[in-house]
Amino acid sequence: MGNSVSQLSKKEWIRKKLQNIWPQLMEGMT
Repeated sequence: MGNSVSQLSKKEWIRKKLQNIWPQLMEGMT
């Protein structure tokens, strides 16, 4: 059970990280 919780928090962390990095990635692509 603890494993699924850590996986969920990791997913949330990645999602937040992506939200921060994504705009910069998009700017770098154009």
